[in-house]
Amino acid sequence: MFCPKCGSQVADGASFCPACGNPLNVMPTRSAEPAPNTYQQYQQPAPQYQQPVPQYQQPYQQYQQPYYGYNPQAVQQERMANLQELERMYGYFSQKGAEYDEYDAINTTLDEYDKRKPGLLVWGIILFVVGFITLVSLISADYSSAGAYIFMIVWLLGSVGMILAFIFGSIARGRHKEEALNRLVELADDLHYHYVNYGDCLVGEEFTNPAILQTIANNIQSGRANNITDSINIMFDDAHKSQMEYAAMETMYSSRQAAAGARTAAVFAAANFFLR
Repeated sequence: MFCPKCGSQVADGASFCPACGNPLNVMPTRSAEPAPNTYQQYQQPAPQYQQPVPQYQQPYQQYQQPYYGYNPQAVQQERMANLQELERMYGYFSQKGAEYDEYDAINTTLDEYDKRKPGLLVWGIILFVVGFITLVSLISADYSSAGAYIFMIVWLLGSVGMILAFIFGSIARGRHKEEALNRLVELADDLHYHYVNYGDCLVGEEFTNPAILQTIANNIQSGRANNITDSINIMFDDAHKSQMEYAAMETMYSSRQAAAGARTAAVFAAANFFLR
């Protein structure tokens, strides 16, 4: 190559002319390289970034966990454990099954005693007063028929008999009630001692009757309850519903009787009107 200023010959690749010192702006030669294949460059796989997976894309198994702490397996285990304990309690307290039946029968008898009304005494007093007034009226009127006097005497004796029957019956019922109460106390002590000997019982003493234990177990076996506490609450709800239904039936029956009485009164009123 030659210097562009003085024309002197300069070796290839020199940066300055050796004759005049003129700087030479010669670009260094590079070996020819093939141009990159653009198509192949874009065919390379994109880099994989390890970004965190959003929560909604987490594996489905996470959502198989129970909601709000509900665990079906734990509930089933609790149900089976309660049923096994109820079976053990039923076998133990069934040993006193006859005592439980007698205890319930005595309570029913005492309830009947308490519900007894003094109807016999009231009617006896009413009949005696009516008979006595009638007899006095006959004597005052100097009534001469002996049959009327005999009838009124029999009337009075019958009313007195009703009063005496009520009095003696009340005395007998009082004696029987006292005996029943004494027997009830004996049974309560025996059943309480039997309950204490069981140890740690999951139900109260008032629920140890084998029939009640069977009802509690049936509620759990049918799926209505998961444990003994829920079953007892359901049992109370059923009893309350039964009482409400019984009260509704009594109200309906009373309404029907009142309606029938009103119709009968209307028929008699119409008959009297047309017979006038």
